[in-house]
Amino acid sequence: MSKKTKKTNGTAKADSNLAKQAAPASVPIKGGQLIATARNDITIENYSDILKPQDPTLEAKGEKKGLKLYDEVLQDARARTALSKRISKVTRREWQVEPASDEAIDITAAEGVEAILKALPFDAICKALLKAILKGFSVAEIVWFRNTDGMIAPLKIKDQNPMRFTFDADWRIRLLTLDNREEGEELPERKFIVHRFDANANNPFGHGLGSVLFWHVLFKREGVAFWMKFMDKFASPIPFGKYAHGTSKEEQDKLLGVLRQMVSQGALVAPIGTEVDFLEATRSGEAGYEAWCRYWDEQTAEVVLGSTLATGVKGQGSRAASQTHADETDGIVDDDSDQICETLNSTLITWISELNWPAANPPKVWRPRPRNQSDEADVERKVRWVQQSALRILDATRLQGFEPKDVDQWLGNVLGTEIVKYKIR
Repeated sequence: MSKKTKKTNGTAKADSNLAKQAAPASVPIKGGQLIATARNDITIENYSDILKPQDPTLEAKGEKKGLKLYDEVLQDARARTALSKRISKVTRREWQVEPASDEAIDITAAEGVEAILKALPFDAICKALLKAILKGFSVAEIVWFRNTDGMIAPLKIKDQNPMRFTFDADWRIRLLTLDNREEGEELPERKFIVHRFDANANNPFGHGLGSVLFWHVLFKREGVAFWMKFMDKFASPIPFGKYAHGTSKEEQDKLLGVLRQMVSQGALVAPIGTEVDFLEATRSGEAGYEAWCRYWDEQTAEVVLGSTLATGVKGQGSRAASQTHADETDGIVDDDSDQICETLNSTLITWISELNWPAANPPKVWRPRPRNQSDEADVERKVRWVQQSALRILDATRLQGFEPKDVDQWLGNVLGTEIVKYKIR
């Protein structure tokens, strides 16, 4: 084969490769659809198109209570406080509406959505939706109306009991009614907001913290019950009556009756010479009832807030310890904030925008983490101190007769950063 033929073949091959690169890639076969869906999921019951909650705690203890079982968690002071703290950390953040672009129509839509949200108790709405953290999902119903500006807006958004709803295989929400308690009734679009916590795979019901916290509260409650029995028995001395041999049964009963009047619990009677001891299990360390209850309180705080130090440390060093672990809680709150905003952006915000500004790209609402002004001030003080120290070193070297050739570079080496436009004094 001649060199010319080889060159021609090589050129053709290169052109073919370029053509392949220039051609748009095609979507893989069935790449635009889900294959592993709830309809063919072998890990869940598929008796109908209506899905069932996949919560092992509800299966073990729920019986006919359903999600109402997790209301018992809120009867525990530590669990309620920790959950309230986590939710309030989200709603205390300032919210803001960002336009989708710099286009005039998008900016108008963002301003209009912001005005509509300000007319609502927006923080209270978010707080109600964040109850999904405990139960797995929450539902809110929108009542629409046309306001005085001619905009279609929510008149109110009402929190609904999640026990009244279920989901089909496509994750569409359905309302359980008196006439249809199993499959429920289909609901209209743009009417109900569903916020889910830790929803994954084919479980539209989410997986709330109640599934874990229920056991914490249960075990703690059992410990408290035993603790109360212990205190009831040993908090005050038990009267111990002695009687002589040969005392009649009637006299013994009289003595026992007198002793029982002294305390609310039983008393002991025995013949003289009988030795009666109170047996108590020997313990070491803090393996007692209080330690048991404290352990479950700490576990609850760790599950909800990511740290026990956020609620359980007191006394000297508690402030430093709490600050050390504050980032853990803030990270969890960041996730909660992002999730609730994503839910609202895909539902309420989009619906308001589409109903009033159909040509606009829907804006986004966010709750960014607030600036830590005290930390920023501390960093600024440290930077200023380093800069002043470097200038004092420069003055000292000049007194010794040393003058850097490049003052900017020399100061940059001292400060560990580049100096721009330094003016020689």
